[in-house]
Amino acid sequence: MTAGQVRRIPSHPFEKGSATSRGMAAILACAALVSVACTDKTTEPVSSACDSIQNMTIGVTVNGTLASGDCLLPQDNSYADTYRFVLTAPTEIQFDLVSDDFATFLILNTPTGANIDFSGEGGEDDNARLTITLAAGTYHILANSFAPGETGDYQLISTIDPG
Repeated sequence: MTAGQVRRIPSHPFEKGSATSRGMAAILACAALVSVACTDKTTEPVSSACDSIQNMTIGVTVNGTLASGDCLLPQDNSYADTYRFVLTAPTEIQFDLVSDDFATFLILNTPTGANIDFSGEGGEDDNARLTITLAAGTYHILANSFAPGETGDYQLISTIDPG
């Protein structure tokens, strides 16, 4: 992207003014603070489940489940599971979040909460796909439902140098 270009945030299939359409930036800002108390406009805290971060190894598929007790993102009431991974060298990685139970969404953050990227499309059958080159370091990826309250099983697949 060159200076002056604006990144287009994917549109949502929900009607204008719904929780999902109130601003992806607000959702991502709140989701980025996974390990810090985060509040919405009513100052209600995020679910304490947002403090739970699981380790993952790049190249190993994670089988998970979004459930009603998982981290609840307050801006859109969607559930998310957070995974930590460490890279020892610059690496190109492709993440795919695949589910037959819910529409998927991926959020990639630094451990300090800065948003790096996100994706709600690009994979097969409209599953979320994110391909990115990252420097050595520690990162968090959130396996997230696209819409409020969706739950079910998923696979978080990470592929090194998907070429």
